[in-house]
Amino acid sequence: MTIALETQSISSEEKLFRNVLQAVFQLSNKQLDCFFQIRNLSQSRTCILNLVQKLGSERSLVQKQIKTLLDRGLIIRDAVSLSEFKAHCIESGRADLEPTSNKGYLYLYSALPDSVLLQKIQTSLIDWINFIETYLNSSLEF
Repeated sequence: MTIALETQSISSEEKLFRNVLQAVFQLSNKQLDCFFQIRNLSQSRTCILNLVQKLGSERSLVQKQIKTLLDRGLIIRDAVSLSEFKAHCIESGRADLEPTSNKGYLYLYSALPDSVLLQKIQTSLIDWINFIETYLNSSLEF
C-alpha cells in the first residue's frame, strides 16, 4: 500500500515548487514524495527503513526512488559504520534503532542545501532557455 502526500494540505507555493521540481528534474509524484520526506528529515538524515515507514511503500520501490534522486543530484548519501550508528543510538536512547551487528555500513540520506538546489534549478532553466532559443532560431531559417 502506498501513501501519497495529501495535495490538499499543502500550500499553493509548495504545489508550485513541486511542479517546478517535477518539470526540471523529470520526477514522478512518488519520487517527489520521497524527496520531500528526505527534505523534511534532512537535519537528522534518514535511512531507507525510516523512509519505507514514512512513505508506506515497499523497500525496493523506495530504493528505486532514492536511486533516481541520487542520479539527478537532489540528495546526498553518506555511509556510516554500523558500530558508529549503534553508539549514536545508545547515546540518544533509541535502542529500537540499534543494529544487531557491528559490521557493515548504513546509508543515510539528506537533501541538498536550499542554496545548492536553487543553483541546480537555475542552471537547468538556463539550459532550457538556450535550447529553446536555438530550436526557435533554427526553425525560423526554413
